[in-house]
Amino acid sequence: MRLLNFSEIMDRIEKLEEANLRAAALKFKIFTHLGKTPRTSKFIANKAKLDPEGASALLDALCAMKVLIKKNNKYKNSSESFKYLCESSKDFKKGTVFLKQDMREEWSGLLEVLKNGRNLEEFEGEDDANYRELFTHAMHERSENYSKPLAKIVARKSVGKLLDVGGGLGRIPQRF
Repeated sequence: MRLLNFSEIMDRIEKLEEANLRAAALKFKIFTHLGKTPRTSKFIANKAKLDPEGASALLDALCAMKVLIKKNNKYKNSSESFKYLCESSKDFKKGTVFLKQDMREEWSGLLEVLKNGRNLEEFEGEDDANYRELFTHAMHERSENYSKPLAKIVARKSVGKLLDVGGGLGRIPQRF
């Protein structure tokens, strides 16, 4: 087994830094605030309730990472960021966005968990229907990547009927 060298380790850390910037953009709904209209950093700072300097830094970083476009001191969504990350888009991946934010909050507590162990009391109590709904959306959206290729493999020959037992949300059988 080949281990990572120093350069590869640093590259992974840099990717984590970029991931943190993209997660911040989701948290502050940058893509939604932009919508389809080019906006100034001041407009975004006001809408997202961010420090103006911080908003400019975040928007410029997202442009450098090729997530947003900057032209004439205005920022706009790329076609991909609007389509999947803007709440007004019919293709908005609300479950995926929610799950990424939730996982980000989990990871942000890693140092505390490693030091003191996990607090399992946070999982006690009533079922959170909103969480369950958004998690279900996330799993449905995630299965889109796998359902077509899997359906092509399974359906090479006509088999008649297919029984889906424990196959999640039923996305894969929809492809047959």
